[in-house]
Amino acid sequence: MRFRSTWILLLVSAAGLLYYFLVEQPRHRRSVERRQGETRLTDIEPRDVTRLVIEGTLVTIELVRSDDEWRMTRPVQDKVELAAVNVMLRTVLNCTIERRLNPSPSRIADYGLDRPGAVVRIATPRESLLVKVGDFNMTKSSCYVMRDDEPEVLLVPAGLRRYAHQAPFEYRDKKVVGFRVADVTQLDITSPVRRLRWSKAENGRWSAYIGRDSIRGEPDEIEGILGGLRAMRADRLLPADGPNLVRLLSAPSGSVTVGLRGDSLAAFVFGSDSLGGCWVHDGSARIARVESAVLGIFAKTIHDLRDRRVVHFVADSLARITMEIRGRTTSIVRSNGDWSFVNPGLGAIDQGEVRLFLQRLANFKFREIVAETLSSPGAYGLDTPPFRLTLYDRRGNVVDRFAGGVTEPIRQLRFATSRSSGHLGRVDAEPVDELQSQFEGFRLQ
Repeated sequence: MRFRSTWILLLVSAAGLLYYFLVEQPRHRRSVERRQGETRLTDIEPRDVTRLVIEGTLVTIELVRSDDEWRMTRPVQDKVELAAVNVMLRTVLNCTIERRLNPSPSRIADYGLDRPGAVVRIATPRESLLVKVGDFNMTKSSCYVMRDDEPEVLLVPAGLRRYAHQAPFEYRDKKVVGFRVADVTQLDITSPVRRLRWSKAENGRWSAYIGRDSIRGEPDEIEGILGGLRAMRADRLLPADGPNLVRLLSAPSGSVTVGLRGDSLAAFVFGSDSLGGCWVHDGSARIARVESAVLGIFAKTIHDLRDRRVVHFVADSLARITMEIRGRTTSIVRSNGDWSFVNPGLGAIDQGEVRLFLQRLANFKFREIVAETLSSPGAYGLDTPPFRLTLYDRRGNVVDRFAGGVTEPIRQLRFATSRSSGHLGRVDAEPVDELQSQFEGFRLQ
């Protein structure tokens, strides 16, 4: 009997679940959708809209979508800020009706709807919507609208009125440049006093020429400039007509040309006005005003953008480090990921100190470059340097070697060179001494 009762209870439960999922849940969903349809301004979906027109008292804005790309066709032809269009569409199409009023025709003016401040027209391939936008209510939490030719006055959230009164500039694309940093193969910066040209090889290394000498560029610095260009946003836009171009080009601050994959170019001319504003023209039909801080790129020198790191290495590839100080040599080696002294009698090594040492070494830079090529090492104490640091890989090959020569006592700068750079340069003497002390302090106490 118990077994039979259990089966009966299971069948009743299953029937109840089927009834809920097949009957009650769809009925509830239809009820919710019907109530939402009654409170929404329209059932048009944003993805279906192909045309948006906002008629104001002073200007009409027309935005048209073709192949999923929006463009402004009035009052000017321009690219569009997609986020601004989407916000406007969602504000109108998802708008909820808070209250319905049926005033007499003579009272329409009380709601600002006899001469509405804005009329919004939305069109899809199959249907359209017209919304007249009137005044705010007393608390400015809502506004009054009329839909198509219906006599009802509807009270809706105030955001609709605020967005309907936006200026055309709010819908225009504020981006000034559109290239990707990864696609850039060349960067030319031309100012009234200098021209810098940097090229990127297939391996990602940036380089430039000083006379016949090829110098390596600092990727973070060069790509930081490219990132700054991409980050520019216009706070004002003017048509690139004759007078505006003459004003821009009469006193240019400089120009930037970016070479891209596929041998295409993007060129930008920068100028400033009497009020300190910065203007950029990219060859299109508009001139953009941007933050004047971007003009700092024209003050950059070859020294600012070159790679001034003393040594170049990948920490995980190192297997041996040797430091020679006035003829005394100390070496550490790595096995199974941990570093140890070649001479076990020196004790164990603090692995965290080695990692900090390598981080510091990787960021150590020349203060200044004396010569692109070191031709006479003996004149600078670099034939038998008092300080030499050598990095080896797992096969025993030299990855890089850093040598520190004599110190200039007044400036406390030390002549130095490295295998990877080949330069004769100066480094701060104190950090070299600190590297020495840190290396000698690897031993665990």
